Order: sequence, then C-alpha cells, then structure tokens
Amino acid sequence: MGPVVMRDELVAKVFARLGAARGGKGREVLLSMDALAEVVALLGHRRQGPFDLQAIGLSAGMFLERSLVGPPGQDMLELEIAGQLFGPVYAVTPHLVPEQVSRVYRAGCDPLATFSRRTGFVTDPTVWLELHGGPLLSYHDTRDLSTLRLAVDILELALVAAAPDHPELPRVLKQLLVVLSVLRAATHERDVCMRAVQVGSLVLLRMRPGEADRSLMDHHHDTAMHDLAGRDRPSTTASGEVDHRFALMNALMHLGLLTDDAPPLLKALDLYGEFSEEFRNLVVGPLSAVLTRLLGCGPDERAAAVARCHDILTSSSPAHRPIEAAALRVLCEAALEDLAEDGDIDWIRRAVGLSRRLLAVAEDGGTQSLARFYLAAGLGRLAQQTHDLDAAREAVALARTALESIQQSDPARAGLVRIGLSEAHRTVYELTDDLEALHEAVHESRLAIEVFNDADGVVASGAYLSHATAVLYDGGRRQSPELLGEALTSLRRANEYPDLPVAGRVAILHLLTRVLGDISFLSPSVETIDEAVEFGEQARALVPPGGPEEPMVLCELARVQGLRGAATDDAERFQTAIGLAEQALARADVAMPGTLVAAELERATALRNLARVTGDRSHALEARAGFDRVIASPYARLDVRTTAAALRSGLPAPTAARTLEDLAEMIELRWLNVASGPLRADRENVLRRYRGFIGQLIEAGSAAEDPVRTVELIEQSRGLLSQEVMTVHPGASGSDPSQTAELLQVTAALRALDLRDSAAETSSRRRELERDIAEERRRVMDRWQHLHGTVAPDAQYSLADAARQGPIALIATGDEKGYAVLVTADADRPVRILELPELAHETAQERVLTFLTARHYAMSDTYTLRVRLQAQAAVGDTLAWLWTAAAEPILADLGLAPVSQGGDWPRMWWCPLGFLSHLPWHAAGDGTEDGVLDRVVSSYTTSLRALNFVRQMPESTGPTRTVIVAQAEAPATAPLRGVDTEVAAIRHWLPDASLLAGAGATKQAFLTALASHTNVHLACHAVTDIHSPGMSRLLLADHEVNPLTMAELAALQLAGRELAVLSACSTAETVSDLTDEGLHLTGALQLAGFRHVIGALWPVSDATAGEVFDVFYSHLTDAGSRELRVETSARALHLAVRQLRERCPAAPTVWASFVHTGA
Repeated sequence: MGPVVMRDELVAKVFARLGAARGGKGREVLLSMDALAEVVALLGHRRQGPFDLQAIGLSAGMFLERSLVGPPGQDMLELEIAGQLFGPVYAVTPHLVPEQVSRVYRAGCDPLATFSRRTGFVTDPTVWLELHGGPLLSYHDTRDLSTLRLAVDILELALVAAAPDHPELPRVLKQLLVVLSVLRAATHERDVCMRAVQVGSLVLLRMRPGEADRSLMDHHHDTAMHDLAGRDRPSTTASGEVDHRFALMNALMHLGLLTDDAPPLLKALDLYGEFSEEFRNLVVGPLSAVLTRLLGCGPDERAAAVARCHDILTSSSPAHRPIEAAALRVLCEAALEDLAEDGDIDWIRRAVGLSRRLLAVAEDGGTQSLARFYLAAGLGRLAQQTHDLDAAREAVALARTALESIQQSDPARAGLVRIGLSEAHRTVYELTDDLEALHEAVHESRLAIEVFNDADGVVASGAYLSHATAVLYDGGRRQSPELLGEALTSLRRANEYPDLPVAGRVAILHLLTRVLGDISFLSPSVETIDEAVEFGEQARALVPPGGPEEPMVLCELARVQGLRGAATDDAERFQTAIGLAEQALARADVAMPGTLVAAELERATALRNLARVTGDRSHALEARAGFDRVIASPYARLDVRTTAAALRSGLPAPTAARTLEDLAEMIELRWLNVASGPLRADRENVLRRYRGFIGQLIEAGSAAEDPVRTVELIEQSRGLLSQEVMTVHPGASGSDPSQTAELLQVTAALRALDLRDSAAETSSRRRELERDIAEERRRVMDRWQHLHGTVAPDAQYSLADAARQGPIALIATGDEKGYAVLVTADADRPVRILELPELAHETAQERVLTFLTARHYAMSDTYTLRVRLQAQAAVGDTLAWLWTAAAEPILADLGLAPVSQGGDWPRMWWCPLGFLSHLPWHAAGDGTEDGVLDRVVSSYTTSLRALNFVRQMPESTGPTRTVIVAQAEAPATAPLRGVDTEVAAIRHWLPDASLLAGAGATKQAFLTALASHTNVHLACHAVTDIHSPGMSRLLLADHEVNPLTMAELAALQLAGRELAVLSACSTAETVSDLTDEGLHLTGALQLAGFRHVIGALWPVSDATAGEVFDVFYSHLTDAGSRELRVETSARALHLAVRQLRERCPAAPTVWASFVHTGA
C-alpha cells in the first residue's frame, strides 16, 4: 500500500473516531492505544510540503477530544499538543479551529511560533518525548509489541520536531536508540536493526569520548550491528532475552529521567537486579541519576532506592567501583537529608562511615567533591553531638576543598556546602573560643543564603536558620543590635515556610526565643521578651521528648523567663526559670555538654536575681555554687565563663579577700578574652561588654586591706589593647640584646597588624584581609607569649619607684561612694585607698553628662551669648564640684598645699577611670585662688604600665631638633586663621625649627621629618572618630586621599623622641565606651615613642592655641636663653594654662583643654 493510500485510510479512520466520539462514545473510542496509534501514524504519513492541513487538523482535533476525557496529567499534555497542531490551521482557516483554542491565538499568541514550514510539523519535541511514555509502560506490563512500535513512532515524531538543531535533539536521539533497541531485541527485524544502527551512529557522532553514558550508547549501537549481521538472532536464547530486558530497563530509566516520573524508574530498578556485573557497569550513570531522582519522590520511592543501594553494597560479589560509588552516593544523599531529622549518634557515625567509603572508591572529581561534602556534613554533626574538635576541623577542611570544585559548576550545591562549612566553623568556635572561626561561619552563611530563594522550601529555610545561628552567636557575643536584627530577620523568614519538619520548626522557634531574649537584654522591652516567651512555649510544645533538642528548648525558655522576671522583679518568674533550668539539667543523659553549661548559668542567674528580690541568702549561696561550676566547666566557652565570673562578683562572698579573688578571676578571664581576639574589633567588643567593675574592685581591696593587690588588678584591667606593644621599647637596657631585639620585632609586627586591621575597614576584600590578619596575629602572639616570659623589660621596679617623681591618683566611682587609689613614694606604704563619699557613681555620671552638655553649648557659635555664658558657668560649677568631691580631698591626703609665690611646683599624675576621664582634673577648683592649678603640676596617664613605658623610653642622645607642621587651610576644612601667628611665635623661641606648611605639609613629608627630628609641633585640624578610633586623624594637605590616622601613628616605633605637641581639636578626647584604653591621637604618639605629648580634651580655637604655646615655648626655652628643656614640658604647660586662666577665669572651656601626658 502506497503512502498516499495509507494516509487517506488513516484520515478516514481518525475522522470516523472523531464522529463516534461526538456521538457519545468518546472515552472508549478516543483513549485506546489503537486510537493513539492511528493519529500518530497519520502524522507520520502527512503529505510533504509546508502544511498538510487536513492531517494536521484532524490530528489536532483528535488530541483535543482526548484531552477532554483523559486522566489528569495526560489531559494537559494532549491539550498542549492540540494547541501546537492547530497553529497552521488557524493561520489559514481560523474558523475551523475550536473556540477554546482560537481565544489563545486571538490574545496575541503566534499560531506558527512552534511550527516549521520546512518539516510541516511542530518544533517542540518535549511533548512527544513525554507522550511516548504511556505506550512504553504499557509494553512493560503487557509485552504487546504494538504498543512498543507506537512508542518508537512517537519518538520518530519527536525527532522530526527536534530537527535539525533543537537543544533536546541529543536526548531524543538517545531515547529513540534505546527504545529501538528494545524493539530490535524483541523482534530482530532487519528494518528495526538498520534503524537502530542509523540512530546509534547519529548519537555517537554527537557525543564526546568521555561523556557519562557513552559506553551505554556504544553497547546499544554495537548490539544492533551484531544483530544486523545475524549474530545472537534467536530471541528465545537466554542472551537474547537478557538483551531485551536490559534494553527495556534502559528505556524505562531514560523515560523516567526525561519525564521526572517515578513509576518507570521503579520498574527499571526491578529489572536492574536481574543483570550481571557486566551489564550493570554499563548503566552506572543512569542508575545513579535514577536513584537520586527517587530520593526526591515520596517515601515509598525513596525507600525503594535506598533498599536497592543496600542490595548493591551487600551482594555476594563485590560491586564494581563505579557502581559501588553510585550506590554510596545515593545512600550518602539520603543520610544527608536524614541528619537534619535524626540526632542518633549511631546513625551519624554510620553516615560518616558511608561518606568515607564513598571518598575511598570515588574515581572522578565530581564524585570526590560530593563525597567530601557528605563527609563534612556528617563530621560537622558528629562534632556538634560529641564535642570532637578533630571532627569539626576535618569537616572545615573537607568542606573548603569541596567548595573549590563545586561553586562554579553547581551554585545550589555550593550553597549547601557553604552551610555545612559555616556550621563546622561554628562548632570549632564553640569548642575553642576561636573568634576567627565564628567570623568565617558568619561570612560563609551570608554567601550561602544568596543562592537560595523561596522555591527552595525546606532547604532555604535551613539556610536561613544556619545563617541566623552564626550571626546570633556573633551578635550575642558583641552585643550588637545590628547583628541581632540580621539574625531575627533571617529567622522570621525561615519560619514563614510551611510544611517544615518538626525538628526544623523547633530549631527556628528555639532561636527566635534566643535572639529576642538577646535583643531584650540590650534594650529592655516587655513586649519583646513576651514574644520571646511565646516562641519558647511553642518550641516546648513541639519538641519531641527525650531528645537532645528538649533540654536546649528548656534552657532557652528558662533564660527568657528569667529576663521577664528581671523586667518587673517578679519572684514567681524567677522560680519558673529555675524550674525550667533544672528540668534541662535533669536531661544530662541526652543533653549536649554546652547545653548543660548554659542551663547551669541560667539557673544560677535566676537564683541570683531571686536572692536580690527576696533577700534570701540561701539563694545567693546556691547561685554562687552554680557560677563556680560554670567557670570550672571544661565545656564552657571563654565568654560564658567570663560572664559567669562577672555575675558571681556581684554576690556576697564569705570574706572580702574572697571577693577580691573572685574579681581577680574575672579580670583574668576578661584578659584572656581580649588576648584571644584575632581582630581589633573583637578585642574592643570584649572591653565594652565587661566593664564598670573598678569601683567594686577598689571597694573589695579596701575591705580586704590589700591596696597593692588592688592596684595590680586595676592595672590588669586597663590599657589591654596596647599592652603587647608596651613590653619593651627601642633602646631599653637590662635584657639580653638578642632577645630584646626579637621582642621588638614581634611588637613591631603587632603594631603593623593593628594598622592593617584599621586600614582595611572599607575594603571589598575585608574578610580575606581579616583572615590573613587573624592567622598572622595568632602566629605572632604565640611568639610574643614565649618571649614575654624570657625578656624582662626595664619596668621591674616597685610601686614606690613609679611615684618617685610625684604621686599617682587612680580615681573611680562606686555605687555609694568613690575612691582614689593613691600611689606614693612611701616605701613602707606605697598604696593607700581614700574614700570619696561625694563621688558616688550615679551622682558623678550625672555631673559628667552635665559637663559635656554645658561644654558643647559654651563652645558653639550657634547659640546666643547669654546661653554660652550660662553654659560656661555650668562648666565652672562642675569644676567646683570636682574640686570639693574629689580633687581637694586627694591633694589634702597627699599633703599638697597651695604653692607660694616663687615656690617649687610639685608634680602628680592623674589616672581617672571610666567616664571620669572626660573631666579636666587639672582644672578642678572652686573659682577662687585655690584649685589643682594652684597646688600641683598635673600630668595624665592611662595606667601605671603606660607611665612606665614612656619613662623607659631612651632619651635623645643627639642634638635636639624640632619640626613644625602647620596646615592652616587643609582641603574641605575651615581655615585656621591663627596658625600663622602661632608658627611665628614658636619660631621666635625656636628659630632653628624646621617648617612644613601649606601644600608641603603632607603625610609623607611629616613621616619623613619624624626620622630626623626629636620634637614635633602640629598646628592643624584633627578629627576624632568615636566609632572607629583607629581612624581618628590629623588633617594635613593630602588628608582626603592619604589620611594620617591614629592607627598609623601608633604603629610607628621610634627611639629617642621627646616632645609632641598637638595643637589641634580633641586630640586627647577619649572614646566613651573605651575610656580606659587611651584611644586618641595623644595616646598614639606616646605609643609611637614620644616621652611627652601635649593634647586637647576638646576643641580649641587657633587663637587660644597660639597664645598657650607662645607662653609654653617661652618657659621651655627660658625666654629663648637656652635650648628646649623637654623634661619641663608639663611645668611649662601648667604655667601657660595658669596665665590663660588669669586672663579669662570665667571661661574654663578656653583655658582648661590642653593636657600633658607622659614622663
């Protein structure tokens, strides 16, 4: 029968079926395999040319009618086919197209968008690929060859649709070859063999030599060639049947993968078990894909995939390595999903074992990367459960290696790897207090959430949860509202996803409880803490009993209940918190060690608060015992131990000596926290978090009658950011020169690291730079600690020696009164503690705030003269109060009376602690003829260590040279009109001084001048950065592009430098939350190597500065009659300030700003 006759007969048959369907016999007539075979055959026998509208139109009508009565899923597929086939019909005779299709085209859809004039057929092969699945599955169940032939015919139509260069063409060819192989093996028909060989040749022509399923396609092609040549022809032989079933298994595998449909994949798995290793080796790639796809299906399909993999691994004959790797990969993938739900330690160990086995047998790079990822995830979870540091570190290394190869090829998988890497880093932090590990955890988690979106569901929720956990740890440790807000946002987003597993939902609710508790702790809010309690109760209601998550939930709920109690001093809430913590502690058999530490801390905290509210001493004793256990626990992080020590220090102790030693332990832990900080910001955060205890320390030292120990502890709590670089100074003597030289190299390296840390703040490579800085600092600090024990600096002298040139007063506030710790030259009693009843904390704090506010009003031109005069009076009132409350009692106790005319001026050093450093102690006075300026020459120091550091600096042995750096008109600043007058006055007394001025006063010129001058005078603008002190800077000619920062000045290491004068605004102004660290430009120059530094506590006018320093240099040179005597710089400044006070006594902000620090 010719093609035309065949076509015409098919047209008649299809037309008849359509008529029968419209006559009421639709379902039976339309949905049979015969009906589908007829319409497919008609399309295959359509007339050559652009359009066979009759054949195409009838076929389109047939598919449309089938879609109306077909089963779900199949109906939409056939409707889509009908819509594509109706396109050319609508383009020529639109009235023949059914209305439901016409509406689509009238709406603007191009009817020929998926149709080819060249082939006269559609151009979308995907619908035909999917359509052939029905007949193929039917053949598997019935072995009816007509259905198998129908599957081949449909794929031939898909091939026409894909020609000549559709992206799906390779997949169409491969599937056609595989299904032809089934038909060939079943019939051994020559035409089928020839077609299989022909299609196989096209497939192989398009494949690369190393492509995953190349060997499988080679097999099908070669088998067809052998069959065509007459070998293994009888289909009744065992080998023929194996060939047939193997081809069918392949066809089902490819079908399931093409359509993402589980039934053909399960049928293929059933067949897989029948084959020998020789055949199994050919389908390693498809098998792995099939098993992986089934994992994402329902529980039955997942179980089938896992069972098949276990069969492969436990079969009597050892599996071929690629097959073993495929099965292990699927089992590892399943284990990875189960790890999120199953906390059983034995299961985690089994998952780790599977991953190690996969890594051992994996041969290709992709599988090796996945094996490392799976192993990292398992080890990370194992480390969390067992506190195994080696496992955590191995997880970090494996995840990093996996990420290097995965991040480009598979961004989504890379996101999962980053989550695992973040969690492994976080575990390392939990076990070691390594803050750099925590920084890495935050960094990786932020990168991870960038690749997920809402469509990722549970995975995205897990990513946000992991990110929030890392950021919460960091934000809680830093007490950063910004970081805590970031964590809260991620947690709320994670909680929005529906249908999360119970474990995931509990974890989110638990962390919501925690982050809201942290936020409420920083900014007390009843509404916030009530929300935290609500989330905690939700988590408690959901958490399965008996698992490790239950004590975690109980512990966090205890914490927020305690915070809720603290908001209103509610004893009942404290009792509730204690009960919840005790329930958590009772789960010691399942709780992780860190959870037990946290529960102990929350119980002790609630008991402490309950003791405060009820006055019951027994609660305080229980609390103390609990804090002791936390501090002694090997599982407590360093910051947790420090927090426990800080809380314990507020409880009554059996003796005053015990209180002092409690504080000593807290101070030691605080120092360890600072020393372990890899970055400057980490160290600053520790100091901000643990402060305000000095008054309590002095009170305890006084009660214990141990003032020397008190001074030692004060020294251990101040100047911690610069203590490493104050160990020894260039030119110091008394130690082994080689060891001293090496220690100087180490301190220079530490200075350079701090400089890099500050300078890198805005860099886009910040994390990479931080990583380098942290690694280098760890190495340098190890060396510093070794050398520090072998090189003794010159400072090994007694407290009496420290005060030989004049007494030192360390002043602090306490809850009920203040204290002055006085260090004197009395060898028998070098330290004594003076109580200051009027310097109680609350009163002093209010006075300081009043002073700062009044000072601002007094100095601002935006206010009226009347307001400014009133503000000056308020500043004067503060100085009078300071005199009465503290300065006068201190001077009286030291026996320092007013100095008579022409008498010698004694010296003393002020070391105000905490917020008291904002006050000008040298200017305290009652407004008459008696004040500090009338009794002593004042200098300042941040600590005894700092004073010793500047005193051991070697004095200059060469000629004294001075450089003046004058910048009256720095770019983008207001002009300093008095600078020229100031420079002229200085050069009058120092005619040989060098001068850098105007455009020549650049940063590099200044640094170069420092190399050859012992003294420097800077007359310029300065900027104090209270948020980032290291970026405080002097404004020279090139400050906009090359600023001279505090960090850079502090990093210098100069020998033989004498005097630095900073005639600039606020160069000695301290940072409010780091007042004990000397973080200002004046302190930076002292660290650089200047024995004497003059700075300003607040802004000064250039006219005032010129007047002060004219008198200052006059005294230093004895009115020009001799060289500079820098050792008298404190006295010279004292006399200049007194002279300015005499001229404007009612304006203390004019005369009281400049201070001397140093030797």
